[in-house]
Amino acid sequence: MVLRVNGLFGWVRANDRRSIALFGGLILAINVGAALFLLLPLLAVDPDHAPVTAWGGYARRYVPLVTLAAGAVFALHLMRHVRSVQRLTGFAFVDDADEPRLCRLVEPLAIGMGLPAPYVGVIEARALNAFACGLGRRDAVVVVTRGLIDALDDEELAAVLAHELAHIVNGDIRLLAAADAGLRLVGWLARPPAARRQQVGALLSLPVIMAVLPPLFVFILIAGICGQAAIRGSRLIRLMISSSREFIADACAVEATQNPAALVSALRRIDGRSRLNHLPPGQDAMMIDGASEGGFATHPTIARRIAVIVAVTGSMALNAPKRRDTRSPDQRDRAACAIRTGVFGAAPPASERGTPDLVDPGDARNWLGFTPVMTLGAVLAVAVFLGMHRHDLHRPAALAAALDPRPAGILLAVVGREFVCNAAFSSVGLALRATGLDRPVGCDAAPARDLAAAQTSGSVGRFLAALTEPPAGLSMHPNGTFGSAPSPATEAETVRTRRCFRTKGYARGDGGLHAVDAPPRRDGAFDIGRWLAGAEAQAVQTAAAGPEAGDRPLDDYLSSRKSIVHAVDRYFGEPGLAMMRRSFASPSHQRAIGRLRERLGDPRWAAGLPPVRRAEFTLLANSPEDFVTCSARDRMDRKATVPPT
Repeated sequence: MVLRVNGLFGWVRANDRRSIALFGGLILAINVGAALFLLLPLLAVDPDHAPVTAWGGYARRYVPLVTLAAGAVFALHLMRHVRSVQRLTGFAFVDDADEPRLCRLVEPLAIGMGLPAPYVGVIEARALNAFACGLGRRDAVVVVTRGLIDALDDEELAAVLAHELAHIVNGDIRLLAAADAGLRLVGWLARPPAARRQQVGALLSLPVIMAVLPPLFVFILIAGICGQAAIRGSRLIRLMISSSREFIADACAVEATQNPAALVSALRRIDGRSRLNHLPPGQDAMMIDGASEGGFATHPTIARRIAVIVAVTGSMALNAPKRRDTRSPDQRDRAACAIRTGVFGAAPPASERGTPDLVDPGDARNWLGFTPVMTLGAVLAVAVFLGMHRHDLHRPAALAAALDPRPAGILLAVVGREFVCNAAFSSVGLALRATGLDRPVGCDAAPARDLAAAQTSGSVGRFLAALTEPPAGLSMHPNGTFGSAPSPATEAETVRTRRCFRTKGYARGDGGLHAVDAPPRRDGAFDIGRWLAGAEAQAVQTAAAGPEAGDRPLDDYLSSRKSIVHAVDRYFGEPGLAMMRRSFASPSHQRAIGRLRERLGDPRWAAGLPPVRRAEFTLLANSPEDFVTCSARDRMDRKATVPPT
């Protein structure tokens, strides 16, 4: 075997540089996953800074935020790393009283390698394996399996322990902890949301999405491909970091023990007997031996590692001196029995393992990021699309129009804008009303126009067209929402054509009809004389107001007349309306009406009024006797159509 670097310690220098570059690639994979995760939400709430459509805006606004958030998640996972590994592997901490042989080997090796004595743990499993974990030299833990303690003599066990201590000296435990945290984050960000649903939902959701919004199906495909590329690339990065560090740790173990033969012998005993059955795939990167083939490979093969040691140390790795063995007879018997029967990889009891909380980095997904059930759903989705567009199969342009993502982007932007505006309105509605605003600033655009502009001949176009048509009995408002209340344009047209203003529905007398000449009640309620006197005072104030008062007196006068008309019709009926008309014919009211007519003569002022307000001002100024509620107008119209008896 020919080494491309100078000796075992040439691996150290070469792989330090390589690990930095590869870890940078892992950070890039995290940002790719974050961009995929944020694409749809940002298209809805912030399309000017969404990835794909506005990479520059996304990079300026969200990449720093993603980086900070990733740093916070890294810090959280790193702080919990030892505890997470303990829950995953089920190791228990031991000391001299529990494992005197093991601790007597660890402590002098640690001192010789310049380390404080690490914590020691044991996994009660017959597999032959070991690992080190932690973030630094002071909180590091060296863990071995029961099978390894029983199967190796003192020299072999010391070589394995020196290998794990080398991971602590070289900072590999911190690097691998960060790599695992990054892989978990990439897997969480890049996994398509549909993949987390139940199987039936995964099977049916994709055909439904294709029937309603085909561009969303295309996005799911692209996101799945990019997400799987990020996940598999992250696994490859971790494999390259982990495998390269194994060569370095082997070199340090040889230097610390001056006994390459013991390390070679230990690796040969471990080969094929290291698997912990309860460990999820891909989580053996921290072990002295792990998977060397397949999508979850984390280690170079034992044969290659031995070949490197032999190539560098020569006969020292082959000529093994007599080795020390302080194992008890029971330990030797257990090891011999395990070798004869092939009992390796047995999991510890569930009560001792705890609940693993490290995320399994992958499940059975293909390069599209689909499980087998989702793949079947994707095939059905394609069949649905071809069936819906069977008449356009010979027209590629029509098929491309059906998959055009721009209408879907506009739809998401409109829906997201309304969600944000309505949420903001609900939380600050009182403050907005206090300042005279009905909706948050920037929320007055008309999404109905956006939706109409986005309509195409494809499925998205038909879907958007349906959105722009109000359901039966409902009206569309300028903000794109539907409601039982008429839109401002409809309400203004009602004022102009029917010559009345709308109020909340009521029936005359539903609060009890009162006589206009009845004595006032002690509580002052239903005192029509007091109501009309208040309206007279309002008219006087409006007529006498100076220019400094602005248009507020006119607004107050209009509101006052609407309230009086409504209350009198509801509680006093026709006698009350007749009394009200006589009161409104007073000179004070006539002067107030004259001032309103004069103000409406300014076309710029009239044009700046809201449509409903402008229509009500115009009706009051031109025909004050017709300024009644629409409920009263309905009764008048019915009475006019009834033939006299």
